Amino acid sequence: SISAGNSGASFKTVDEGILAHIQHLKAYANTEPLKTSLLDPRFNLVKRGTAPGFEDLDGKWAVPGSGYGQSIINIWRRILDEPVPDKNEDSGTVSDVHDKIADKKLIEEFQNMIKELSNFVEKLKGIANNKE
Repeated sequence: SISAGNSGASFKTVDEGILAHIQHLKAYANTEPLKTSLLDPRFNLVKRGTAPGFEDLDGKWAVPGSGYGQSIINIWRRILDEPVPDKNEDSGTVSDVHDKIADKKLIEEFQNMIKELSNFVEKLKGIANNKE
């Protein structure tokens, strides 16, 4: 956790920060070795494989963490349930139509990323369950 006066880790690029975050989640999710160079400075501080599911992050990821995993799942479900705007809606201006098309593409891409993450988490759970 980050306390007052501690800004936490920072990275050269957004991509590196995202990868470090995913590596930190992986440390909690399983004991498999990383397939990429280690970027997460706290990776080796985690008791590996102790949180194979989102709910298992309670008390480990965010302090105090009560209900933390379920809150992630609730956000994820809301994202998946988000209606995708119809790009053929008549909005009045070319700019509005362009924005709606861009929004629809962004929402669809994000929904696809969430589905891929969900599949990845299910695979991690399967790996963790097979090792028990």
